[in-house]
Amino acid sequence: MPTNCDNPSKRRALFETPEAINWNYTYSCNFCCAHCYSRAPSYPAELLPIEYRKLACKIVESNVFRVAFGGGEPLVRKDFLDTVTFFGESGVETFFTTNGWFVDDEVAKALADAPLSMVAVSLDSSSRDLHDRIRGQTGSFDHALRAIRILAGRIPRVVASCTIHGRNVNEVRQLVSLCLSIGADEINLKVFRPAGNGLALSPSFQLCSSELNDFQSVVKDLRADFHDKITLYGPESDEGCSCGTTTLTLRPNGDVVICPYGNEKIGNLLSDQLSVIWTRHPAVVARRSGQAACLGTQSSPWPLGGETSPVQEGAYVERLRSRWLRER
Repeated sequence: MPTNCDNPSKRRALFETPEAINWNYTYSCNFCCAHCYSRAPSYPAELLPIEYRKLACKIVESNVFRVAFGGGEPLVRKDFLDTVTFFGESGVETFFTTNGWFVDDEVAKALADAPLSMVAVSLDSSSRDLHDRIRGQTGSFDHALRAIRILAGRIPRVVASCTIHGRNVNEVRQLVSLCLSIGADEINLKVFRPAGNGLALSPSFQLCSSELNDFQSVVKDLRADFHDKITLYGPESDEGCSCGTTTLTLRPNGDVVICPYGNEKIGNLLSDQLSVIWTRHPAVVARRSGQAACLGTQSSPWPLGGETSPVQEGAYVERLRSRWLRER
């Protein structure tokens, strides 16, 4: 990826744009996880590599400090490592979340050379059977553990990313113990949000108030034992929700949204300036001023918003629920 777009004269002043961009790099994924917020019956078309270069250039020119890649599974796209390398050469710190399936020694070396500051591997349970069932892919548990082991020592920070829900809330201690034993530097815990597949299956995954209270108590104890190795993401964290206050989310078609769980489009980075979106859009201004609630605490039909018909949604939800019930 060329670096000639990184022209200092075009750089935006600090704080005219968000500190970080959460870039959902692709809709494609080799899994269809039961709780995944970004799964939907259909998606808008993704941009071409040349258009991704334009997005990356705009992010660099805007003085964004960090880019966190998610999806989908970013390693599905062949241009992913080129984009990470470009950001590294431009002084932008990069994070990356993966399901671990494609991470072998060769990929781990490429990720280390890119370079990435942090890789998060998603892990849903200390039980092989439960993790594989949630992921809908036999062998996914072993691949996730292998990825953490391979990346440990090669990447500055290797994180186990764990979504806590009704099916695994009683095994948080075991999950943390497992992650530390295989070399994770940090365990990031985030509470399940009802969006995408997660909305369709929320009765099985939504935490009740007593479960949430118990979880918060366990986290307090774990932090006393392991300190900064235990982190929280989202409204439950010490810092609260960062969406719209320090971060925005970028989608594979260039759309910008406040929150990865929400479906309100506030611009498109191909046609709009990031600084204008950040400083002027009413929804962002309201969020920063505290007038708008965290979208992650609300139900959102499909995070892509309006891309599917009710008929498509109904058929998709029925297939999803049938699969979950069949695998119980």
